[in-house]
Amino acid sequence: KDQAELTTSDALYQQMQAPLTEITRIVQLMRMLTVLTGEGIVSLLLCMWMRSRQREMAVFVSMGEAKWKIFLQALLESAVLFLASSLISLAVGTLFADPMKRLLLRAAASDLSLEISVQCSDVVFLVGSGSAVVVIAVLLSLIPVIRTNPRDLLSRMEG
Repeated sequence: KDQAELTTSDALYQQMQAPLTEITRIVQLMRMLTVLTGEGIVSLLLCMWMRSRQREMAVFVSMGEAKWKIFLQALLESAVLFLASSLISLAVGTLFADPMKRLLLRAAASDLSLEISVQCSDVVFLVGSGSAVVVIAVLLSLIPVIRTNPRDLLSRMEG
């Protein structure tokens, strides 16, 4: 009649759950702030770039080119740059992941095991958020060019 009683104790887990949840929220907030900051910076850079190309776009519109084709051209140019920079950043990140891991673990306990790799979900987030940033930035940067009458734009640039 030996009896054993088995109980579970998740006190340590419950104690650590609140800080881990807060860290997750902070990381998500930082991710969103990074995307919004990137949106602002890319939009400003594209606005400066589009301002230097206003004459070209005004000539296209005055020749009868559809404004949506001009938008698609700017979008295609930006998308090619985005994809090239994404591939380069993924390659550099993968290349430097192991040296960074060794640098981080040098100060930590030697029994700690850490695996660093690029996950498919990270690539999907990068492509998705980056594509949204590019589309919105191109839209914002082309608004002044598209809304202005090409005749006014060309005459303002001549004088």
